[in-house]
Amino acid sequence: MALQLGALIDAGASPEKAGKASEELATVDREFSDVRSEMRAGFADVRSDLKLLKGMNTVSIAMSTAILPRLFIH
Repeated sequence: MALQLGALIDAGASPEKAGKASEELATVDREFSDVRSEMRAGFADVRSDLKLLKGMNTVSIAMSTAILPRLFIH
């Protein structure tokens, strides 16, 4: 926040306006950080569900592979 405040003051903004803008920017940054954390948690759930579905698909293919030859042989 201090770097942003200094940059705004150097650009010609008054210290009060620079302080308010810097605080607002820090708030937005925190909100984006929260959104990123929630997205990571959501993607972790999707990945675990995908692993389960891949396992179920593997079992289904294995069972079909074992059953189909027996149907055609007899």
